[in-house]
Amino acid sequence: MADNATFPPEPPAPKISADHEAAELWRLLDADAGDASTPPWPHALRATVELMLPSKAQMVLFWGPEFTTFYNDAYAPFIGGLHPRAFGRSSRKDWSDLWDDLVPLLERVYQGGETVAVSDRAFQMERNGAAQEAFFDINFSPVRDEDGAVGGVLCVVTETTAKVQALRALSENVARQKEADQQQAMALGSGAVRGTWMWDIPADHLTGDERFAQAFSLDAAALRGGLPIE
Repeated sequence: MADNATFPPEPPAPKISADHEAAELWRLLDADAGDASTPPWPHALRATVELMLPSKAQMVLFWGPEFTTFYNDAYAPFIGGLHPRAFGRSSRKDWSDLWDDLVPLLERVYQGGETVAVSDRAFQMERNGAAQEAFFDINFSPVRDEDGAVGGVLCVVTETTAKVQALRALSENVARQKEADQQQAMALGSGAVRGTWMWDIPADHLTGDERFAQAFSLDAAALRGGLPIE
């Protein structure tokens, strides 16, 4: 190739609206990158962050061996009090409450280069000054640098805490209904026994006469007043 060969100029970096807080945090960091004391951002990092910032999906990028954290505005509410100080800092320092749960997943992608997906994964998080259990669907994907090595891990996140809690409540209701059905079947199965009885199902309250009390070895006086079925 001739020494005087020319190449077309690189296209300008995409403009990011300053209306977004995460974009402003990125601008502040980017303004310092490339000076005499700070090396410029790798192209793969810059391209991924500028793709992520305007997205409506909840996205977070962990870059380099320290898993330096970059995320968009959609993701910021999920980390509570960690925002905004976590932006552009090592997650090893700031994410201590999540680290034991998060690092094995990040390492699988960063060290092994594989793509990982988890569903309804539980994490212990600090929100509103209190520890809380939260659940997420997360897709972890490797981001490769100019040399083809994995430079970071991009995560697309969907919180599923409300869904998991609703399913738990439904399961508990089903279990309670099953127990009530078993109690009702037991009571109805006693129809061949002489005696009179009545069960108030919503109140779980059984009353009966003396013959019914004798048949089931119950205290007749207590039965007249009403007993719970246990």
